[in-house]
Amino acid sequence: MDAKTLYAMAISSRNKGNKKAAYKFFTKIINEYPNSTEAEDAKKIIYDLKESINVDGTDSTPPTETVNSNTSSQNVIITDIQMPFGSMVVFIVKWVIASIPAMIILAVLFMVVTKIFGGIL
Repeated sequence: MDAKTLYAMAISSRNKGNKKAAYKFFTKIINEYPNSTEAEDAKKIIYDLKESINVDGTDSTPPTETVNSNTSSQNVIITDIQMPFGSMVVFIVKWVIASIPAMIILAVLFMVVTKIFGGIL
């Protein structure tokens, strides 16, 4: 394989998240084609890969499940919302319009409850 093919395979492996394979391809480019432009690019990219994989080629980044599995809860207190006046007015109008169906449902429920208990008393 030539340097361009190895470089394409290395980039493809890196983009798919297979850092070990990408590291091997980049290393092969640097060792077999040291004077190529692909080797110069590989040297720059392999530096970033070295930070995320160990020397033996194992991936040192924690799995996604452990990174995103924060089960503890935190309380949040909102102290300020910065919003332009016009946007605030539009928001409140939409809020009022959206509450109309809820008011209709509550009124119907109130009428049903008063009819049931009105007949008992």
